[in-house]
Amino acid sequence: MVTEEEALGGIMSPDLAQMTVEQIRLYVAGKGKVEEPLLSLLKADPRRGVKAVARQWSRRSQREAAERRRLQQLLSFERRLWAQGISLVAGIDEAGRGPLAGPVV
Repeated sequence: MVTEEEALGGIMSPDLAQMTVEQIRLYVAGKGKVEEPLLSLLKADPRRGVKAVARQWSRRSQREAAERRRLQQLLSFERRLWAQGISLVAGIDEAGRGPLAGPVV
């Protein structure tokens, strides 16, 4: 099991039990990325507000992972071409109000 000190990242880390829910929310927001040990501590906290912070950051982490997978999938075609030595990949996009000079053929 991970200790609170290890999960919070060091000797000078604040004590979660002594912090208010709002202080925890600000602390977590200031970290930018919440690692799994800290997330586990937040989920184990008896306070509903702290559990809500954990759920919020867990969902955010899941959304970010899904976005990374989506971007990897979008880049898969380009990566194959780059691996073959092709460095310039062009494309067209006809989204918006309409084409500027007729249909794309």
